Amino acid sequence: MTNGSMNLVATVQAHHWKHVSKATLAAFPVSTWQATMEPILNEWIKQVLEPFIAKSSSKTDSGNGLNILYEMNKVTLDMITHGAFDLTRITQE
Repeated sequence: MTNGSMNLVATVQAHHWKHVSKATLAAFPVSTWQATMEPILNEWIKQVLEPFIAKSSSKTDSGNGLNILYEMNKVTLDMITHGAFDLTRITQE
């Protein structure tokens, strides 16, 4: 809501945002994300992107595109679950 009530994105006051930011950074340190991001992205490249590129460059391409929104949501979820909670998502596709 932006009608004067709390909104952490648009209308939050500077002193409040400073405290929220400090708490968030303490819970999710940059070093955790750096250590988490690279292996997850490398795995996504191997499992999704490289097969898609190989399939797209072959003459038997079915014309199906890569749903970037879906794929980046999966990558983001993997990073959060692993980086924040040390969990790994189980795929059921």
